[in-house]
Amino acid sequence: GSENAGPGFRVGDLIVDPGRARVTRAGVELPLPKLSFDLMLALIESAPRIATTDALMEVYMEIGKRRVGKECDLGG
Repeated sequence: GSENAGPGFRVGDLIVDPGRARVTRAGVELPLPKLSFDLMLALIESAPRIATTDALMEVYMEIGKRRVGKECDLGG
């Protein structure tokens, strides 16, 4: 299972730091697009409950709102 890792969450050697929007594994930073990070965080924060499609779509739509006026590439 996941556990709180101080400012973030830890699963084995994977650490997710929401404050810095960073993911590391075995001490190595894993670059993730913003949407990927936000969806992963939504899944972690909903655990052990199942994240609904509606909840994940809310995250997706929030990213889209922040990108209005920019090139709309929701993968990055």
